[in-house]
Amino acid sequence: MGKWQGISQGLAAVEQRKLNQAELDLRKKADERADEIFQLDKLTTRTTLAKQLQDLYGSGSGRSTGSSKSNKITSSENKNNFQILTQRFQVDPEQVTKVYATGGAEAVAKAVELANKYSEEFKTGSYTGPEPNIVIGQMLESALYTDPETLEYDWDKISAEIGVPLDDALRTMMGSEYTVPGAVSFDTPALVEKPSLTDLADVEKRAVGNSLQSAKKENRIIFSRTNQLAKLQETRSLTDIERQELSWLSERAVKIKSAIESHKDEVYNPLIELYGNTMTDLLDYYTQFEGAPIGTSFLEAAQSEIEVPNRAVALRLMQAEILIPGMKVRNLETGKIIPIGD
Repeated sequence: MGKWQGISQGLAAVEQRKLNQAELDLRKKADERADEIFQLDKLTTRTTLAKQLQDLYGSGSGRSTGSSKSNKITSSENKNNFQILTQRFQVDPEQVTKVYATGGAEAVAKAVELANKYSEEFKTGSYTGPEPNIVIGQMLESALYTDPETLEYDWDKISAEIGVPLDDALRTMMGSEYTVPGAVSFDTPALVEKPSLTDLADVEKRAVGNSLQSAKKENRIIFSRTNQLAKLQETRSLTDIERQELSWLSERAVKIKSAIESHKDEVYNPLIELYGNTMTDLLDYYTQFEGAPIGTSFLEAAQSEIEVPNRAVALRLMQAEILIPGMKVRNLETGKIIPIGD
C-alpha cells in the first residue's frame, strides 16, 4: 500500500510541475505580448508626435494660398477648376498652369473662388468696371508667386518651445529638413459701385462749380466797370474805344446773367461755353463715374472764343481783369487770337 501511495504522489508532483511550467509559459507569452503592445504604442506615439511636430514646425506650417478649402482637392475638382478659368473666364491655359505649378490645386481653386465671386456680383448690375474675363485674366497675370523652400529644422527652438528635448529616434522620424511649398497670392478684384442719379447730379454741379464762381465774379467786375463808364459819360462824351468797351460789357453781362439763371434750372451748357468745366479732371479722380451717363455738354462742349472789337478794347478788359489767362480771345479787327498772358 505504501508503495502505490508513493508512486501516486510522485505522479501528482510531476503533473504539478507540468502545470506550473504551462502557467509560466502563458505568463511569459503574455509579458512578451504586453511588451510588443507597449513598443507598438510607443512607436505609434512617436509617429503621431513626429507628425504633429512636422505640421507645427515643418511643411504643415508653410504658406497657403488663402483658400477657404481645408479638404484635399480631388483631381476631378482640379480639372473642373481648370475648365472654369480657361473656358468660362477665357484665361490663357499657360497662365493657369503656372498657377498650378507653383501653388498647386489650392491656388487654382482660390482663383476660381475669386472669379466666381466677382462674376456673380458683377451680374447684379450694381457695379461698374471691366468684364469678369478681363479682370480675372489680369488678376492671374499680376499674381505674386513664391517659390518652394527647403529648410532645416531648428531643434533647439523646437525643444525650447515644447519644453522637452527631442531624442535621436524622433529626429530620425522627422528628418533633418522640410520643404515649404510654393504659394500664389492674388489681389482680390475690386468692384466699383455704380453712382446713383443723385451722385451724377452732384458731380455735374461740381464740374461747373468753378465756372459759376467765375461768372459771379466777372458779373461784379462788369457791373463796377459799367458804372465807371456811366459816371464818366456824365462829365464828357465817351471815346470810340470807351463806347466799344461799354457795348461789349453790356452784351457780355446779358450772356452771364442768362448762364447763371440756366444753372438754377440745372442747364449747364451756357456756363460751360463761357468758362468751360472740370468734368474731365473729376472723372480722372473719381473713377466710379467712368462710363456713367454724363451729359454730353460736359464732354463735347468747350469754352467758346471771346470776341473783342480790337486790341485796344482787349487791353482795357485785361486791365479790368475781365479777360484773364486761359481765355481764348479773338481780335475781330484782324481775325487773329490775342494772347492773354499772366
